[in-house]
Amino acid sequence: MKKILALCIALLLIFAVVGCGDETPKGDDVLKLNFYVMYKGEQVKVGVEAKDIIPKLGEYKSEDGEACGTNEKDVIYTLSGIEIETHVSGESEIIRQIKIIDDSQTTVEGITIGSTRDEVIAAYGKVYTEGSSGAIRYEGDASAIEFHFGSSGNVSNIYIKRR
Repeated sequence: MKKILALCIALLLIFAVVGCGDETPKGDDVLKLNFYVMYKGEQVKVGVEAKDIIPKLGEYKSEDGEACGTNEKDVIYTLSGIEIETHVSGESEIIRQIKIIDDSQTTVEGITIGSTRDEVIAAYGKVYTEGSSGAIRYEGDASAIEFHFGSSGNVSNIYIKRR
């Protein structure tokens, strides 16, 4: 009888540790993700060379600006539905922020301008930090995604930023 009881306890412990592995990442697992936008079939993410992705995205407008207190520059590329901000240093131009600017573009999880707070949390999970303005921020390994809410309570801005 003691052997059967010991075997049952051992099996329960194994199932408790292993669990079920077929769920999409939520909660603590969201911290392991890196965030990006799919645009015209291309994965656009922060931390990569702009020259490797911008030419593949089609027509855009660009605006150069001086990086704060340096001889380097920032460039903002405006496309349909998104803005891509880069930082130029020497020969390198790295994407450092992606902003979804209207409801024609969604995140990979289906969130867009106008989505509700509840929809954001249902899509990305309950492990987030909340800013003083009520924005929700999810942290990934190399990037973070922020959802800002307007006076209507719905998403007004979405940013994917380099960490």
